[in-house]
Amino acid sequence: MKPELEEKLNKKFPDIFPEKSFGSSGYPDKPRIIKFHCSCGDGWFELIYDMCKKIKSITKLKGVVVAQQVKEKFGGLRFYVSYNKSIIDDENKYKKIQNVIDAAESKSYKVCEQCGKPGKLREDLGWIRTLCDACRTEIDIKDIIE
Repeated sequence: MKPELEEKLNKKFPDIFPEKSFGSSGYPDKPRIIKFHCSCGDGWFELIYDMCKKIKSITKLKGVVVAQQVKEKFGGLRFYVSYNKSIIDDENKYKKIQNVIDAAESKSYKVCEQCGKPGKLREDLGWIRTLCDACRTEIDIKDIIE
């Protein structure tokens, strides 16, 4: 995903996508800050954004759900999170949040990972991806040119 789209997620949902300190920056008292990274195409931005909005509507508390990894795997979105169960004591909210994540992951198999238009699972590329017809054709054209 393009850095500017990741930045929109980081700014709109800082509690779901927090910055993390990691190691040393080389300066005393200044840790290296790592921003959250999504390992998937730009086409799933709206899907991820809408999912995070729904998660926030279920729980308004900060730090309940923290993204650990966002990526494409076997052609679908994977959104791995950790839950702070000391904050979220309502089992129904936990189930609702998980249902939102599951629904977005399922929907990703019908949304082109590259452009966000309707797509379908493609298994003829040597790897599995969800793409629309135009993005699938674009891959074939690049292969011919290269």
